[in-house]
Amino acid sequence: MNTKRKLVYGIGVNDYVGRIKENGKHIGAYTSWISMLSRCYGKSELEHRPSYIGCSVCDEWLLFSNFKRWYDENYVKGYQLDKDLLVKGNKVYSPQTCCFIPLEINCFLLESNSSRGKSGLKGIYKTRYNTFIAGYSENGKRVYLGSFKTLELAKKAYSKSKEKRAQKLAKLYFKKGLIKENVYTSLLNYKAY
Repeated sequence: MNTKRKLVYGIGVNDYVGRIKENGKHIGAYTSWISMLSRCYGKSELEHRPSYIGCSVCDEWLLFSNFKRWYDENYVKGYQLDKDLLVKGNKVYSPQTCCFIPLEINCFLLESNSSRGKSGLKGIYKTRYNTFIAGYSENGKRVYLGSFKTLELAKKAYSKSKEKRAQKLAKLYFKKGLIKENVYTSLLNYKAY
């Protein structure tokens, strides 16, 4: 790697020979690359979003030109870069593990991975009465699944509902030709836990 160039977030190299700005704004590939590096290596980003601690970018994508080539071949306008759907629990951004997905699907996945109550499990909250409430957000609205006597019952209700929603999203977007087959298959096989 060329160490004479200034490193981006201490690790990435902008080796691209073309313009990274058009009309005063960074091109989409560069913005996506910088955001990815920030999530993995930006100190303030990691402090605000600790779920990215331990995430990394593959060696190939540390060179902007390589990432840009993949981006140009795969990007869909308005879609977002995702590293978790194709490989559950994935922590590495790479051509094999990433895809572009619609905002609605990305929000579905983000909500699934971020909302953890006192139970320690996403979407399940332990009450002071030792019962468990299961729920999640869908299109900005809270979906209440019920109050359960045991953690296992709450977990089962949450899983069933989220997996059904993933399948619904898969069928809706695939039928309209808005997602690739690998995204479709991953959503059909989505497991909440």
